[in-house]
Amino acid sequence: MESMESMESSACKPRAPTVPTEPRGDLAHIYAAGNDDAKTLLKQGWIKIPRMRTGIDPEPLITGFDEALEKGGFSGRFGDVDTIDGPTTLPWGVWGLDPVYLPYSRAAMDARLVMRRVKADMLNLPPEQLLSSFDAVMATHSGYSTKPCFDPAHPRVPCSHKKKDPAMPAGPGHIDQKGENWSTADSYQMFLALTPAGLSEMSTCLLIPKEPYGLQDIMDEARTKFPYCFRKELKNGGDEGLFIMPCVQEHLIENDMAIAIKPDMQPGDVLIWSSAMIHCGGAGKPVRGMKRHPRLGVIAGFFPKNMLTSVALEKRRSIVGNLRATGQQVHRPNPHMKWPIQARYTKLENWPEAYKRIKERKRQLEEDNKNFYDSEEGDSDSELVHKRKVRALLG
Repeated sequence: MESMESMESSACKPRAPTVPTEPRGDLAHIYAAGNDDAKTLLKQGWIKIPRMRTGIDPEPLITGFDEALEKGGFSGRFGDVDTIDGPTTLPWGVWGLDPVYLPYSRAAMDARLVMRRVKADMLNLPPEQLLSSFDAVMATHSGYSTKPCFDPAHPRVPCSHKKKDPAMPAGPGHIDQKGENWSTADSYQMFLALTPAGLSEMSTCLLIPKEPYGLQDIMDEARTKFPYCFRKELKNGGDEGLFIMPCVQEHLIENDMAIAIKPDMQPGDVLIWSSAMIHCGGAGKPVRGMKRHPRLGVIAGFFPKNMLTSVALEKRRSIVGNLRATGQQVHRPNPHMKWPIQARYTKLENWPEAYKRIKERKRQLEEDNKNFYDSEEGDSDSELVHKRKVRALLG
């Protein structure tokens, strides 16, 4: 006969579905009509596609980013990782992201174009029908990592709460949509790895559903059980995005609904996940005497052009036109921070020269009421090609 404790535990445990709940969201019908990868992504909320299937050659992109770093006066080179020996060798970052310098480099545009091809193949759509976000670029030195570390013996997406206020989350674990949005098929983000990322390197950690659950099941459970953890006051900047309380993750794991993973990534691999999925960058503890590999990669969201409103299109053009990076949501565009946190605490005369040039360029664009991607008299052939690529991805 069952004990009272086991009966109570059984009564409290969510009932496993016979089949996963049908995913909801703007893109559900698009992914349902795609190939097997698209259908897996729709149901489970994530998928990894290895280089042998993406067909992406990382070497030209790495070379392109290194050329951008050299042009900007930064000493780090991802083609020679020994040159990346601290934060000053790379552009300023936030959570390991460069939101200012590299997002509008030629290498970043080339990366988004090859990523768009992979996504278009998945959805059985012509690439030109998909518009891209202009997100920050992952560019971090080997000494950077988030806390707490990812522990494969007790896997968790790094989540925390504020020490002085345990009722407030402190990240870095988050979702990239509003807390009140229950849909799991509204938006997806793609990460192209350009450096290797094993257990000890910084890379994306995900809280994924366990069979027989789908992503819609576990996120419905999370919001039903912890509605106060999804209130709008907990957003992590901008209009989209929410830090996640550790209790949400623990409930889903303890009830055998979800598991935290840190997929091994090699250059040319692509990882795609729903904006509704709990995730963040994380790293395991490095083996004693072993140095982490620096991280380089590109993040982008893609969305059908014919599903964007004219308001969203104009807002994107305004944000991008003034050299601001965007969040990964294409249909609900928002700008990344104007300058990294370091800029607030560094005198302008001590800013890297690249940032001084960008500041002046932004000022000039605003004064002249122009967009940086508009062709101008005197543009070189390579500059004209670069601007055409921006416009093709922007819409």
